[in-house]
Amino acid sequence: MKYASIKDATILLALDNGAINRESDGVVGLLNRLQPFLGRYSDDFLTSVNSWLVSLSDDDLETLLYGESSEMFDIEETGPHGVGEFLDQIYEDVL
Repeated sequence: MKYASIKDATILLALDNGAINRESDGVVGLLNRLQPFLGRYSDDFLTSVNSWLVSLSDDDLETLLYGESSEMFDIEETGPHGVGEFLDQIYEDVL
């Protein structure tokens, strides 16, 4: 997949939220849903988000994906414009 950090973040979100379990279609199904979702966004935006995710420390990434709300927002503010909404849409539309 072209945007490996977005893919990895999506998997982490799914694991944390119980969206990957023995009753789900697993990681393959998750990634199959992610691909068309990413098609809604420009390559520039996705490249920007992917690069930003790579730049985060492991602790910041964990906080961004499943931390306290106020801490999540603090990290989102360091990212590309719209990244918070993007991650929210992954949660709503892909998981």
